Amino acid sequence: MNYLAHLYLSATNKEIMLGNFIADRVKGNQYLKYPPEVQQGILLHRSIDSFTDEHRVSKLIKKELFPAHRHYSAVLVDMFYDHFLAKNWQLYSSKTLPEYADYCYKVLIDFKEYLPDSSLRYLTAMKQYRWLESYETIEGLENVLHLMSQRTKFPTQLDESVWILKNQYAYFESLFFEFFPTIEDHVNQKIIKYA
Repeated sequence: MNYLAHLYLSATNKEIMLGNFIADRVKGNQYLKYPPEVQQGILLHRSIDSFTDEHRVSKLIKKELFPAHRHYSAVLVDMFYDHFLAKNWQLYSSKTLPEYADYCYKVLIDFKEYLPDSSLRYLTAMKQYRWLESYETIEGLENVLHLMSQRTKFPTQLDESVWILKNQYAYFESLFFEFFPTIEDHVNQKIIKYA
């Protein structure tokens, strides 16, 4: 899962949302230095990533992407999921996607004292370029992937994965609809456990 899905799966708990957002920048047991609910968000993020990576649907998509994108295929699976979540947003939220994105940006900025420097830089760019909303269109997804490609050490051509998405669009979307209810169930069990 990428940022939009991670934020959405945090439900309405702002501290869990914060932990879910910063989790990739918090290594090992560094999470223990954060308040308890932020810790829960970090652990939830890790659980979401493990569940997603091991899921049959994610493995099917990775298999399609691997010949062209190797180890970046897992990143692309997450990006494709965010695209389909954004495209079908009205099925998941009563807020519009721009309203929800503004809410997320505000929550995260309100907690900026907890944000690692790299997360704060990422959030600033994310808000400036409206990345959460841009996932909704293929062109927006392609732009985000292009920006990500520029930030990697080695050539990735992540944005070129969009042609694979276009060529098998209905297939990938059907896989998203198969996968997403299972991650929602997984997260609901975790959040209940944390409550």
